[in-house]
Amino acid sequence: MSIVHIMQMQQKVAKKLMAAIAMLLVAAVLMGVTTYAWISISTAPEVRKIKTTVGGNGYLEIALLGTETTGTGTYVMSHPTGGGRGQSNALVSVENTLANNYYGNVIDLSTGYGLDSIMLTPARLNLITNGNNALVNTQYPLTVPEYGPDGRISSLIEAPKTHYDAESELFEDTAHWGVNVIGFKKELNSTQSQTIVRSVSRESIRAEAAEYVYHYRQQIRDDLISTLEAASDDIFGVINKTTLILWLPNMYNWDDNDIQCVRNIANMLSQVASESDIALRWAFLAYCVSDNAHFDSENEEDMAELGRIYKQFQTMPLIPSDNDTSEFNVKSIAAANGYTTLVTAINAIQQVKTRVAAANVYLDEGQPGNAGACIISVTGSYIMNKGETPQPVYVLGSNGRINTGASRGYFYNLRQGYTEDAFYFVGSNSVENDGLFQAMARVVGDYTATLQSTFKFSNLIANTEKTYTYDLKVTSKNTSSLSQYNEVTNTGTLGQIYTAVAELETSGTVPLEINRFGVNAYGYQIDLALKSNEPGSLILEREGLDRITGMTQQASENSGNYNEILQGKGSTFNFTRAIDMNDNQVASILNCIYIVFMTTDGQIFAVGVPGNPTIKGDTVTGQLRLYNVNQTETASKGILTLGSEITNNNITTLQKNREVDVSVIVYLDGDKLSSAYTGAGRGFSLDGSLNLQFGNSANLTSVRSDEYLNENSVE
Repeated sequence: MSIVHIMQMQQKVAKKLMAAIAMLLVAAVLMGVTTYAWISISTAPEVRKIKTTVGGNGYLEIALLGTETTGTGTYVMSHPTGGGRGQSNALVSVENTLANNYYGNVIDLSTGYGLDSIMLTPARLNLITNGNNALVNTQYPLTVPEYGPDGRISSLIEAPKTHYDAESELFEDTAHWGVNVIGFKKELNSTQSQTIVRSVSRESIRAEAAEYVYHYRQQIRDDLISTLEAASDDIFGVINKTTLILWLPNMYNWDDNDIQCVRNIANMLSQVASESDIALRWAFLAYCVSDNAHFDSENEEDMAELGRIYKQFQTMPLIPSDNDTSEFNVKSIAAANGYTTLVTAINAIQQVKTRVAAANVYLDEGQPGNAGACIISVTGSYIMNKGETPQPVYVLGSNGRINTGASRGYFYNLRQGYTEDAFYFVGSNSVENDGLFQAMARVVGDYTATLQSTFKFSNLIANTEKTYTYDLKVTSKNTSSLSQYNEVTNTGTLGQIYTAVAELETSGTVPLEINRFGVNAYGYQIDLALKSNEPGSLILEREGLDRITGMTQQASENSGNYNEILQGKGSTFNFTRAIDMNDNQVASILNCIYIVFMTTDGQIFAVGVPGNPTIKGDTVTGQLRLYNVNQTETASKGILTLGSEITNNNITTLQKNREVDVSVIVYLDGDKLSSAYTGAGRGFSLDGSLNLQFGNSANLTSVRSDEYLNENSVE
């Protein structure tokens, strides 16, 4: 069935249920004898002929992130008019490369993206480490082996992302959102490679960048408020348990529900911080194109450097890292050029990420109290107590426990039965000492979220549940005086940057050099947008589900609604092994295929690995398993190290009607390959498919469309 036919039928389904991503990996994995941990140059393992189809449906819809604005829908990742994907009902008949960028339940990557003929060879995930936190380098996601004359690996070098140009059938050295192949330029003759230079108006870049900064400041602020409001139960849960422990430490302690509360808040704020990264990159570009002192339009070298920044600002590293001394990153250039407001914003977002990472480490180590302190800082937190003078949230006695006789504080409110009041969180003297909420205020300005939750605090105070409604007012100002809170004047660093560059004028053109070439591939990356109308967890569905009804194949057959075209395969693999490949080799090579799920700024959610295969004759099948990342080991070694298995298959948190962007990197992990996986002097191969399917943990119900099901039926 053609993509056009599918897209035409998609319009007839207004509401759908689950989202699936079916990635068909037609693979041939070859390997020979080697005595090295990776492989020798003459017998490199390969994963060939990747063809990828992505599917989704319904209330959890899916789209491919794009880099342009086309047709009736906006699908650029960071567009000022909304940043959303186009809706599936906006299309009637389009090519797959356009249709994929619209929300729906089918994404077809089989043509137009250069994935049909690339060959994958072993690589290592390229990590940026800062303390105990490790992020994927979004500009160079993989490092790959460089060989000496003796065939041994002499070093590892960074492999960049490349983007396929369907018209020339070559790859470009400009990374786009959507689909990128990770690899290096092939040596081609002059007729097989191209270099083009485009001249872009400097003033148009400045105006565009300023518009993005303005848009993102408002969008991130709105998203932050909605995120905190959606997390009302979790925030009250953490505050309540902290209060109970400070009151009666021998009676109360942290439990699994508290751990989940902290993790939910951390995941949500991590998503907002990732969105902020994009805004900071546009702010960086706005500063650079407005900076006539460092980038003189009459100086050819200055313009070439500005062109380099314009070409790479969305993918270049945001900050320097422990294992990279390069100065070509946003923060280093901003600091060198005196963009102090931007540096402050970058530091604030890094503070958010650092605290979230620390909280997750504490949670993994079974220390939810310390994790909660990373998220909701006691320092700088106040409560209004229905008055005009902020009071400390926790009023403690000399023994470090709640002062039950105090006529102020959160405990006093609970004891009095007050169900409405306001929290007030203020900044510190430096971003390093800020709480998470205050660090975000430094970027987007003062804000207020309304928290509402129904709970019974303690039988010792009241036996009935009550609904509590508290405003959460946050400022970056270092004062407990409520008069300093001002949403109009305290616009944060993004507001300051927009004001600084909005009225400036620049002249001249910026040269944008684009090289086109063939590519030697080591992996590929797909950037996806998912959105649900119900909150829940984005999960990796291990069992195949119908993309519309959400039923398993057996349930669909029993109900008479089975449809082969709409039936997902779940998160499974199906391979045929070569005749000289034993069971242990099969299991070992499957464990070398990593599917990394991460934010678009490189924060890893989870890693999928094919494991525990069922082998019958030459057929190898099984389900994908999902793992946490051991952040401490990964950061200290600089090598991706898996942690415990995620038995509930949760990848990240979904909020109602809020887009979640997920990047997926597929590669063959060189650190896990070993000569023990090979036969004695014989190569081996695996041919087959790998499928990934997403779902929402919420109990969703699809709207039945008999016409849709009938038109997709198989006779």
